[in-house]
Amino acid sequence: MRCFLIVVFVCCLAVPARLSAQTAAECVVHGDTLRNHYEFDKAIAAYTQALAVANPNDPKEKETIFLAYRDRGDTWNIEGEHDKAIADFNRALAIHPKDALTYSIRGGAWASKGEHDKAIADYSKSLEIDMSDGESYIERGDEWYYAKGEFGKAIADYAKAAEINPGNVLAYYRLGEIYATCPDAKYRDGKKAVENATKAYELDVGDEAGDCGMLDAIAAAYAESGDFAKAREFQEKAIDSASDSYLPDYRSRLELYKQGKPFHRQPVKK
Repeated sequence: MRCFLIVVFVCCLAVPARLSAQTAAECVVHGDTLRNHYEFDKAIAAYTQALAVANPNDPKEKETIFLAYRDRGDTWNIEGEHDKAIADFNRALAIHPKDALTYSIRGGAWASKGEHDKAIADYSKSLEIDMSDGESYIERGDEWYYAKGEFGKAIADYAKAAEINPGNVLAYYRLGEIYATCPDAKYRDGKKAVENATKAYELDVGDEAGDCGMLDAIAAAYAESGDFAKAREFQEKAIDSASDSYLPDYRSRLELYKQGKPFHRQPVKK
C-alpha cells in the first residue's frame, strides 16, 4: 500500500516544536516536516491546528484546507487509524472531487480494512482521472490478485504499470511472482516468470541486491520453468538474507525444489 509522503526541503534537520502564531499554510508545511521525521502524532496535531486556523469562507484557504485533510488522512493511515483516515479523505474529496491521488490513498485505507471492493473502486476512480499512475495499477492489481483471485485482471494491471514506467521494479516483481506461483495453472508461465523476476532483480540490484523477497521470486520462477538447480541456488540466497519471520516459508519452498516440485500459492478464498 502506498503512503503519500511529501518531501519538504528544509535548511536543517531540527523540527520546530511550536505551532502558535502560524498561518494555516505554515501549519501544513510544519506537519509535513514532522511527518518526514516520523513524528506522526505531532504531524496530526499540526494538521489539526491548520484546520482550526484556516478560514473556510476564504477561497484563498481552500487549497490549504484540502491539503490539511489529505495529509492528515494519510498520516492517520500510517498510524493504522483507517476510519479516521477515510473520514479525512472524504472531506478532502469534497473540496477537490477529481484529485486522483486522494482516491488512490483512500483505496489503500479501504484495503487495510479488508474492504476490497471499495479499494478497487477507488483505485479505478483514480485511474479514470490519471491513467499514468503506475502505482495505482499495481495496488489495484494486488487487490485483484491477493484478495479477489482475478488473476487475468491482476496481470493486466501489473503489465500496464510496467508499460507506463519500464523501470518499475515492483511491476516486474509482481509479474514474475504471478507467472510462477499463481494458483490457476492457466496463468502460470515459467519463461515469463523468469524474464520478469530477473528484470525486477536487475533493476533493483543498485539498491537492494540482497532483497530476500526478490531472490525468493526468482527461485519460484526457475522452479516453474523446470530449472530446479537454479531454484535451489536462489532460494538458498533468499534464506541467507531473510529475517527470522520469513525462514519457515522459505525453507519449506527449498524442500519442494529439492524434490523437483514448484511452489504454487493456495487458491484465494472468495
